[in-house]
Amino acid sequence: MAVRDILLSLASYPEPTPIVVIDRAVSLASLLSAHIAAVSCEVHVQVPGSFLSGPGNLGAIVANEAHKSRRNAQDLLATFESTAQRSGVLREIVLDHCLSSEAPGVLVDYSRLRDLTIVPVPESYDQWYAEAIIATAPIRT
Repeated sequence: MAVRDILLSLASYPEPTPIVVIDRAVSLASLLSAHIAAVSCEVHVQVPGSFLSGPGNLGAIVANEAHKSRRNAQDLLATFESTAQRSGVLREIVLDHCLSSEAPGVLVDYSRLRDLTIVPVPESYDQWYAEAIIATAPIRT
């Protein structure tokens, strides 16, 4: 099976995906003469209402983290756009919004439409994204 459509997952929170991942994914798309789409989610941490009314300023902390995710997602997608444009590959940018617990499901929905999904898996949290995709991947014969 020829790989003609690639999806690149770019994590925006808690730490952004390293830029080198974008470079390598775009290089792969160029090598395969494939279309590549980058998806990044602005994630929002869901905090129960009772915690927001407690001592301290938890609401401001949550808002700050949401802003951090939004900024990271936008920066990653801008970097992807410029890198892909320089390489001359067909590209698409997807910016989605979801709760942190919904991010793997969003990625699964986008990955079902692609031949290949690239999910960078650092030592920590992104592994559950990859596991969600693998667990729901259709079997092709």
